[in-house]
Amino acid sequence: MQWRLVVTLIVLIVVVLFSLTNAATVEINYLFGSSKISLALVIILSALLGAIFSALAGLGKQLRFRRSVNEKDRKIRELESRLEESGTGSQETN
Repeated sequence: MQWRLVVTLIVLIVVVLFSLTNAATVEINYLFGSSKISLALVIILSALLGAIFSALAGLGKQLRFRRSVNEKDRKIRELESRLEESGTGSQETN
């Protein structure tokens, strides 16, 4: 888990340094108009939106994984209950 934090911080530093070296004003064309904005701000906002979309995609995968684990845990409890009912559960033999 700590390696993710280190990689995230390195990427963040690179993005900030890259954006600060590209501080010129650029024109952004929208569907219904345009505006002039700092290129640094465009770079930072793009990186932020990319991080948000990546996190949302990862969250969906994590939720599916958690649902699968919960289903398997429920199945294990059910099978253990059946074993205990049949009397062949985990009995110690000497």
